[in-house]
Amino acid sequence: MKTLNYMVAIAAASTLTMTSCGNKAKVVQETADLDNLIEENTVTVKQNALTDTTLTMGGASMRFAEVSRIFQVDTTGQFYLSVRAIIPADSSAITNNLYSSLLGYYKELGDTLDNAPAMASTPAQLAQALDAMGAGFKAYVQPYANDTITPGFMMNADLRPVYGTDAYMTYAVYDDYYTGGAHGEVDTYFETFNIKTGKPYTFESLFSADGRSKIRAKLVEIIAKDKEQTVDEYLKSLNEFLMPTTPVTVDNFPVYHVGITSFGVVFTYPKYSIAAGYEGCPAYVIPLDEVSSYLTL
Repeated sequence: MKTLNYMVAIAAASTLTMTSCGNKAKVVQETADLDNLIEENTVTVKQNALTDTTLTMGGASMRFAEVSRIFQVDTTGQFYLSVRAIIPADSSAITNNLYSSLLGYYKELGDTLDNAPAMASTPAQLAQALDAMGAGFKAYVQPYANDTITPGFMMNADLRPVYGTDAYMTYAVYDDYYTGGAHGEVDTYFETFNIKTGKPYTFESLFSADGRSKIRAKLVEIIAKDKEQTVDEYLKSLNEFLMPTTPVTVDNFPVYHVGITSFGVVFTYPKYSIAAGYEGCPAYVIPLDEVSSYLTL
């Protein structure tokens, strides 16, 4: 299959760290730098734009469009919505899925998003949809901007392709927001989409049934090793932290977002899901050669 690879940062990187939402973590494997890929390459949009670009590596290329939107509510730079999405240049189900995710991110804005269209499959449609979303954002946030007690209301989203073939495409997604309180929140993850349907692959759809248990066991082993614990010690500490109704074991260990990249399968976790907040958004990699026989792609 043709291969598209947009890992410019990874090409020159030599270490893999846990992605930690801005907090550096210790090295867990010498392959690539996820912090650099997701966080340091994330931008806050400075001006609205819709531009064409071609991403090429390894002899394969694909046309993309970069849709950038900034919606500033005041002149202090403390109340804004910033969105950048690098999407296929032609109509794509992936674009529509990414747009649906953006709507989901900002569901707390409530009925102010009612004027935003339900679908957007082309760059032009996405630009128009984001404009409608931005109008809703500004209407919702304006009262906060007028309240001098509130220090700010800021939202950022950055979605960009990092790897793919003619059958699937993997995105790095960064989302952060501050809506008042002691601190903001960040979510970073990789997600792989089916090019034809636009649907994200799940752990179950990416791997054969006979391989999932082996991959889960390997994943838990990697996490435990990173924490300098045995598997049993790690699971004991995780259960003490989560206090779940059903104890977490190797067999039912949670899997959230899964992304196929050039250097391995990336398992990314939301903040607080398997670790304390100070550990950020953990990410772990299993090399492709250890899981390729179980892939259903």
